[in-house]
Amino acid sequence: MATKRINHDDYPISGPELYFYFAVWIAHSLIAVVLTYTASSQVGLWFNSALRESPYHSDFIVDDSDTEWLLFRASFLTILKTYIIHAICFRLAQKIPSRTQESLFLVIVWTAMMVQIHSWSCFFICTALALVITGLVAYFRLELIAWVGCILFVLNSGPQYLPYSMQPDVYYREYQMYVYTAVKILNFNIYLCRNKEVAINPYLVLLYIEYLLYPPFCSTLIVLFDDFKNQRHNQKPFQPKEMVILALRLGLWFGVVELALHFLRFNAFFNAPFTTMTGLHNYQVVSIAYLAGQYFHTKYVVIFGIARLFAHIDGITPPESAICISRVTKYSRMWRYFDRGLYQFLKHQLYIPFLGTGDTITLIVRRFVAMVVVFGFVLCWHGLNANYGYWVLLSAVELVIERVGLAFYNSNLGRRLRFAVGEAHFARLSAVCCITNVIPGIFGAFFFLDHKDNGLNIFKNVLVKGFNKLIRLDVHPYNEGFVLLHLLLLGYCFAHVCAFLHVKLDSKPKHSKNE
Repeated sequence: MATKRINHDDYPISGPELYFYFAVWIAHSLIAVVLTYTASSQVGLWFNSALRESPYHSDFIVDDSDTEWLLFRASFLTILKTYIIHAICFRLAQKIPSRTQESLFLVIVWTAMMVQIHSWSCFFICTALALVITGLVAYFRLELIAWVGCILFVLNSGPQYLPYSMQPDVYYREYQMYVYTAVKILNFNIYLCRNKEVAINPYLVLLYIEYLLYPPFCSTLIVLFDDFKNQRHNQKPFQPKEMVILALRLGLWFGVVELALHFLRFNAFFNAPFTTMTGLHNYQVVSIAYLAGQYFHTKYVVIFGIARLFAHIDGITPPESAICISRVTKYSRMWRYFDRGLYQFLKHQLYIPFLGTGDTITLIVRRFVAMVVVFGFVLCWHGLNANYGYWVLLSAVELVIERVGLAFYNSNLGRRLRFAVGEAHFARLSAVCCITNVIPGIFGAFFFLDHKDNGLNIFKNVLVKGFNKLIRLDVHPYNEGFVLLHLLLLGYCFAHVCAFLHVKLDSKPKHSKNE
């Protein structure tokens, strides 16, 4: 019998077996790059509308089909200059002896910055929304007013309803300000309604204005008002070495993203009609989808990271960086640790209030209702379309599978099984079971990344057709059943890699079972 695990930071499988799992996963990741490169070369002419001359060298072309990254890159210098000026002013303001005078100085500076990098019309609309929603909520102390008002604003934040500038980079920044200001207004008003004893005084009003205008939290990062309030005048000391390391890491990942877009066309594939992928082999298709997911993660490490860097410079702790999707099999961890600010918002403002308390049956029902409400908000946040609907549905299925697995793990039967077979064999069994939640999680992510029915095409051709051939034992080299069987075996190795990294990098005794 295998030796039982004693320490929480030990993984029960080690040595050649674990090295084999890592080698398989790393080799397949590299092969995915090669297959995506060859696929990009085969259909390059189809992507002429998505390709542009490189901004770095005229002899190269770059895939500019990801509008968000294109606009972020166009806005980068403006955002960087704004953050640098803000950081200097923030340091100078701390020398002002009066907190009120310090806050007033920063509000004036931040207002000028917001108008400069957005527009007067954008600033005026955000101010009006804050005044109207907060005024109504302060009078009635009714949380529902804030929820309805802010969600309706987010759902109607497109150019057909709100004024936008003609310059693309300014348009991008205005959209960010509209939606993230709405979330901050909602957070503050939830704070008011859940803390009815709190008096609305000049200090609170000034803190609210600072919360709305603080530049690093005006886009991309969601921070609860309670967290901002607790940190505003309790900043950490400036740590230049850590800031330099963080800046260098961001520069490295920015370079990786730009290099990938110069040679690989995964974005162009996902932004092209699904018929573009029909001529590709399933191995090429899943390689493209895998790299599209990796790109998505790395892109947000950079986009979130710029704001995070300058918040750290100010001594304010922002949400942590996004977790790498290549070390996640349990997609509840993806929800927790990708957009961590959004997760904290969903958890504290929606999930926990709807969860409540009760007996076992009541708690199961409440848990289901809370999950539906959370995913409903996520749909409103990202957009109401079929692809996001499929993504949410598959994510919900994956979370239910995780819950079932966790219930078994904590049951008497699960404990007896672990004792009977030993920790190592139980880890192998867990890796097999993990495949059942990886499938809905990863194919749901393909829907999330998709814009042209490619996610549905991958789901049908790789999963549905592959599964049909597997159950009919119609498996021969390179057909759909063979590819799916290969992916399932790869998923087993992947599960061990993720479990090992989770134990070594993330695991804590009090959380290890819940995640």
